[in-house]
Amino acid sequence: MSTQYKVKLLEKRLITDDVISLVVEKPSNFDYKAGQFSQIMIPNPENSEKFLKRSYSICSTPEENNIEFCIKLLPEGVGSNYLRQVKVGDEIDLVGPFGKFVLKEEKPLVLVATGVGMAPIFGLIKDSLINKNYKEKIHLLFGLRHDKDIFFTNELDKLKEKFDNFDYTLTLSQPSEEWSGNKGRVTDYIQKHINNTAHYYICGNIKMITEIKQILSDLSIEKENIHFEAF
Repeated sequence: MSTQYKVKLLEKRLITDDVISLVVEKPSNFDYKAGQFSQIMIPNPENSEKFLKRSYSICSTPEENNIEFCIKLLPEGVGSNYLRQVKVGDEIDLVGPFGKFVLKEEKPLVLVATGVGMAPIFGLIKDSLINKNYKEKIHLLFGLRHDKDIFFTNELDKLKEKFDNFDYTLTLSQPSEEWSGNKGRVTDYIQKHINNTAHYYICGNIKMITEIKQILSDLSIEKENIHFEAF
């Protein structure tokens, strides 16, 4: 039985046009693992006495003082509409944690994220490097559509500079003419990072996950070494 908490919203900021970072206080007994998610109780607009549950991945690590979420705001989403109007200082009802998208053992890691599928992946990266003193190689493939969709790259650059065993590839599928970085989808780059001893953690839309899993299967990557979570 998961516990429900009332937590205060400490920080709210737009990190792209339609992605927000929410930081809430962490209850003293809220024990979670990097990569897990929680549910936020959303007031039901059709019945003020009831709530709807919306699941959001945690992008912070268990060692951090607060809990951070990275959430895509959908144009007509009930959860998104609630999160647009909630204010710093307000209380939010939180349930959890949940999920099995967590590291099982120390192995070389190839992480694949598209969009806010980056949220749990970011938690895994930070926890491995900063808290667990991970020595194996970690490579991230991070796919977005447009230049304006880019987020977390400043943080990723700092981790890359500090930890020799971490690197990442950012690619845009619909870049502007000014974009000079990698172009295409993450599926175009995965074959460059095949390692039969690695574990693969994939998070994003189900179509991308299905394609990546098929590529890995065709390249004889063991099924038990492939972990995924669909958004």
